[in-house]
Parts: sequence; C-alpha cells; structure tokens
Amino acid sequence: MALDRLLALPPPVSSPKRNSIKLPLEYAAWTKDGPLDTFPSFDAYESSIYDDVLVNFMDPSFLVQALENDLLPRQRVPFILVRTANVRASLQDLVGAEALYTEAATILGDSDPVFIDWLEDFKHVVQQKKEEYMVVWRNAPGVILEDWVPTADLAELPTEPVLSPDMASIASRWRAMREHAPETVERYLKSASVDTNLVESVFSIPPNSISNVIRIGFYYNSIEDVERRSSLADPDDIIRILKDTHKSLQRVFDIAAQKIALTTDEVFELHRSLMVHQKVTSRRPYRYVPTGRVRDHGVFVNTGMGYVRFCPPDQVREEIEAVVNHAQELMAQANHDPFSVAAWIHSAFVNCHPFADGNGRISRLLASIPLIQADLPPITIPPNMFKDYIHALREARLHGNYERLTQVFAQGMISTIENVERLPALTDSDRLRCSAQGRHCSPAYQAPQDDAGDVTISL
Repeated sequence: MALDRLLALPPPVSSPKRNSIKLPLEYAAWTKDGPLDTFPSFDAYESSIYDDVLVNFMDPSFLVQALENDLLPRQRVPFILVRTANVRASLQDLVGAEALYTEAATILGDSDPVFIDWLEDFKHVVQQKKEEYMVVWRNAPGVILEDWVPTADLAELPTEPVLSPDMASIASRWRAMREHAPETVERYLKSASVDTNLVESVFSIPPNSISNVIRIGFYYNSIEDVERRSSLADPDDIIRILKDTHKSLQRVFDIAAQKIALTTDEVFELHRSLMVHQKVTSRRPYRYVPTGRVRDHGVFVNTGMGYVRFCPPDQVREEIEAVVNHAQELMAQANHDPFSVAAWIHSAFVNCHPFADGNGRISRLLASIPLIQADLPPITIPPNMFKDYIHALREARLHGNYERLTQVFAQGMISTIENVERLPALTDSDRLRCSAQGRHCSPAYQAPQDDAGDVTISL
C-alpha cells in the first residue's frame, strides 16, 4: 500500500458513535495470505476483544485501549503489532508506529519481503518528519516572548535554605492525620488526584461529584453529573483517569521511600502509569498521545503577546536526565528546604516539557517527592488557586524566584487539609452507592482494593 495513503489520512466521518473517526486497520503493505495475515491462536477472551476491535474500528479511544492495553500484552506477535502500529500511524504517531512495525519485522525476519521493503520506505518518511519538527522548532510561528533555558542554566536555590514558615504547622497536622485519622489522609490523596486533573482541564465535574469521589471513592456512580464544558462526558472515563492518577501517586510514595529509584526510566514509567487511559486526545482532531516516551515535536505556548518555546525535541531525554540528576543532588543535601527543592523540580520539569501531554501532572508528582520524604503531604493545587500557581511558575521560570511557588504549595496543602477535614462522614446512602458496585463501605478507614478504584498509600 502506498505511503501517500498512509500520510494522507481519511477525514473524520459523521457518526452517532462517540469519538468516531475512520481508522482502517490495514495501512502497511505486506504479502497477501502471508505471515501478517496468519491469525494468531486466540483464546476466547482474546477473540472477543478482537471481534470488538473489528466492530468498533471507528472509535480511536476504544481501538487503542483494546489493542494496546488488552491484546498486545497477551499477544505480542506480528499480526497484533502491525495492526496496533496502523492505528498509531492513523492518529499521527509515526514514530511510535515505526517502533512497532520494526519489532514485527524483527520477529518476521525475511519471511515477508513486501513488508520489509515497505518498512524501509516508511522509515525514511519518519526521518523526514523528525527533521521537519526541528525546522518548525527553530522557526517559531511568531514572536518568542520566553525562550527555552537549558536545565544547567536555570537559577539555583539559595545557598542558605529559607524554610517555609508554614512547614512546621503542616507537618504537625499531617502527622496527626496519619496517626489518628487515616481515612482523612486517604481523602487528601483522593483530593490531590482530583485537583491535579481539574487544574489541567482534563475533565470538569461539579462540586457535589467532587465531594462524592473524595469521600466515597473512585466508584463509577460517585459522579452524579459532568459539566457541559468538560472535555470528557463519560463518568466511566473520568473514574479510570482518577484511578490511574491515584496509582501513580502510590509510585511517588514508593520513590520517596526509596523502594523505587528515581531515574530517567522511572520518570517514563510514571508517565505510562498516569496516562494508561489517556492515549488518545478527547477532541478532534484525534491524536495518539505517546506514553512513557519523549515527544518528537516542538512545543510552543501562545500567551496572546508572544510564544513560550520549550526544549527542542532532540534534546528532551538529555534534559530529563539533567533534571533528575540535579534533583537527586538537591535532596541529598543536608538541611535542604523540601518546599524549595520541590519548587525547583517542578519548574525545571515544566521548563523541559518532555511529553506530548501530562507534563503538569507529572511535574507535580515528581515535585512531591522531597515533601513526602520530609513527612509532608504531596502537592495539590485547588482549582481556585490556579492563577496564583501559574504566576508563581512564571516567576520561577523568568526570574529564578522560587519563593512564591513554595507559598502556593503550602497554601494548597493547608486549603486541602481544611477541606477534607470538613467533609461529612459516610452516610447510609453513600454505603448503598458502594454496595451497588459490589463493595462494602465502612465508616472507619479500611485498606481498599485496587478493583474498587482505591489504592492504599504506604505512609
């Protein structure tokens, strides 16, 4: 099949089905009735998934979830690798598609020369695209208001740490919650999971639903309503994202406890964990969102007065390594201020902007590590503090002043602690919500199970 068909993608088609866009499962060229047409030995579960794939080929989110999350881990064979790559290519992720095509070719060897020849041409196209991305990065779409600064040139923290005046009070309240009110701690962590998505407009739900998911848990019937402006309309999708966020927070606690080493590869793994159910953009034009992989294109933010330009795509991995290495150095220093270190990590990671999506959420997770190590709660930014938060980030980026950002972190913690302490206890009606999903809700905190959407955080 010609490469021009691969790159000239079909236009979206009208359909009553949510997230509909025509995604043919056959783009790459291969030998007819050859090894890539040989159907794998599926069990009943795998067969049902693939049948659903053929029926729902116009729903990109479903296709990606079914192929990548369900089939590919069970059947990493050329038949599935190539069809998964076709979907990625149709959603403009040519680099990710190339990786899967190449993996399939390695397994096939020389058994399908038609596919091998096609793949060589495809690789040339991908290389051209990478070169085009660099040209776009160098030739910005407008006036550069704020340009990228390499991590090595970012402002350092003061030699003498200036401790946040609120740190002792927050630490005392957090310690008391952990010792005497573990259910309130769990509510704080759920609130952090909700807020980090709300401030990025991943979804939008009204206050009653926010209260429900914080008090009751990440149950599908906890969300009574979704706001009209929300990017996601299905409560099931929102709950899946909240579960992923909460599990990613568990990884951060494990990193802070040094059960998992903080490395560049762990940053990638954390991103994969966070974005399990966000691999396709929620609005047209639908795009594949690579997870656990650096972006291959430049990033610009239009401020209205000019553009902010972030790290060039060919230096992203090197920059992540620089951020991780310096973060480790800062956390290893005796008597460091955890709030200031958190502010530097957050600012440096956002400055790098290594991923196609999820950079803000990942940066807040990583910046929480020095705080957790100091027996403080993880970062949470309530939506009503978003403007102060953005101004503080800009102050750190432009002037190397991290103090305002540390203040926002402290205020967010205090506000969230006070909010979760005010929330009412579970009611009989709440317990009915849980039992409707086959789970028991107790008025006292109990270690929850993953299948209910709760994650026990090791404190």
